Amino acid sequence: MDAMPQVDEAEFDTLDRYLGSTDASEACMLLSELDGFLTGLVVSPQPIPEDEWLPVALGNPPHFASEVQRELILDIVRRRVAQIEALLRQDPEAYAPVFWTDDEGEPIADDWAAGFRRAVGLRQDAWMTLFTEPEENVLVAPIVALWDDVIEDADSEDADIAEAIEMAPPLIPAAVVGIYRFWYRRAGSAGGTPAG
Repeated sequence: MDAMPQVDEAEFDTLDRYLGSTDASEACMLLSELDGFLTGLVVSPQPIPEDEWLPVALGNPPHFASEVQRELILDIVRRRVAQIEALLRQDPEAYAPVFWTDDEGEPIADDWAAGFRRAVGLRQDAWMTLFTEPEENVLVAPIVALWDDVIEDADSEDADIAEAIEMAPPLIPAAVVGIYRFWYRRAGSAGGTPAG
């Protein structure tokens, strides 16, 4: 088994500071959204080249204060992609998304879900199989529940919808693993290889 790529807490802090700084493009994603986006890339039904997704993640073009900063940030981002892929392949129970937390320490997954949605948008037609198959679209339900238009369209008086939104964050890791396995099985049955 290959060594697991690692991104440690200090490196996440470095990436977080960069994304929120004036060094970065105003169009770049912040940390939780970026993590959802990178996860969406890894579990995509089709591979997406870096030169296509990097400007979406970090701005077109990305901005850096120096070549040293550029190399550092891109290395962390690339290793996070590799880490997500390796976890889903080798140790799926250890996969954990990067969520914000509220004052009580409860996870806030809206930004993460928005980032995932942007990754889906890069290959939307290819994703439709998963979204339209009734027995399978349950896999994406915890993520879709947090998409802005779903929340806005939901009747605030509907207790079932409110509960689904509240319960979504802790269900997302299992949803990601399920999505990864769904595309992996489909690729295998078609004689191909998964995108990740």
